[in-house]
Amino acid sequence: MPEPQTEESPSGPRAHPGLVPETGPAPSLMRGYLPAIIVATLLLLCVLWGTVYGSLCERRDKELEAEARQNLNIARLLAEQTAQLVQTVNQATLRARDEVLASPGQSPQLVRYANETGLSPRILVQLALADADGQMLASNLDPTGSRLKGISISDREHFLVHAQRDQNAREALLNPDALFISRPVLGKVSKRWTIQLSRRITDAEGRFWGVIVASVDPGYFEALFRTVDLGRNGTLTLIGRDRVVRARVREGRPVDVGATMSPGMPFERMELGVEGSFISTSSLDQTERQVAFREVAGTRLAVLVATATSTALESWQSSRNTAVALGLATTVALLFGAAGAALALRRLDEAHRQLLENEIAAAAQRARTQHASDYGSTRPTLHGD
Repeated sequence: MPEPQTEESPSGPRAHPGLVPETGPAPSLMRGYLPAIIVATLLLLCVLWGTVYGSLCERRDKELEAEARQNLNIARLLAEQTAQLVQTVNQATLRARDEVLASPGQSPQLVRYANETGLSPRILVQLALADADGQMLASNLDPTGSRLKGISISDREHFLVHAQRDQNAREALLNPDALFISRPVLGKVSKRWTIQLSRRITDAEGRFWGVIVASVDPGYFEALFRTVDLGRNGTLTLIGRDRVVRARVREGRPVDVGATMSPGMPFERMELGVEGSFISTSSLDQTERQVAFREVAGTRLAVLVATATSTALESWQSSRNTAVALGLATTVALLFGAAGAALALRRLDEAHRQLLENEIAAAAQRARTQHASDYGSTRPTLHGD
């Protein structure tokens, strides 16, 4: 008898439904968590560098503010010392003038007045008297005037300002009776570079009689300024509103005496009052400096204290370099951490996929075994006659 036919699938026995699990694509941890890792890493980096930048900017501002305060304190101290010297010399000129007016025709006690200042001869080089024509009459170096005959200061600014023959010079006086402080000049008698402090002599009828002139060595201010260490490219300057340098020290060396500085500085226009601070870039060396100034009381002079911004920020720059290095190290650590997390996810994905494939293969094997067993038990048995 013909054997009963059984239906078989072209690819072999068909597994019974439910024996092999129905599975879709394996869920990917990479797709689920990698974007979150990237976003979290970027956020952490933004917070990190935002904090570094903000703290560095704050500290930089504080460093510059501290530098401005320190410079202003130095300017105040030096301006006060300069004012004391000017006042001491001023008293000598006042006493000499009063004696000239009290005893016309007689030479005042110039030697006595010069010595009483305690500044002669090292700082107060000369205390002199000139008549209304600018002719030198006497000085503490030549009380009788025997060596002064023929010497005239009629062409000098510190005489013209009082003789009212120079409009620009007159504008430099705070008032007609004020002490005038000239730019450095080479003395005709002393033969030394000096700053001339001159006072007008006006008689009882208001007529111009002459001037008392005190010659001060600018080296005094230079020596005073050299006691202050402002670091590389730091400068200390005694300057007038006319922009002419009376004394200047840069890095401990006297420079630019008598030079005229470029116009436009805030202190020149008195925009900041009697004292203030500003930032200025030199037209000579292109160096940016933190500048503080203080006006010398009773004069049209000011003390300028300037420190290079780069020098003022040396400590900050060291901190900046450390902070940036730590930030970079932290950034590298975060990136390595993110890369490690991504790699771990990838390995978990591979392990999960391998496990799933093994489970599917095992299930398929069980299904084939079960199907073969079922097929053998249900196949019909043939008996002979």
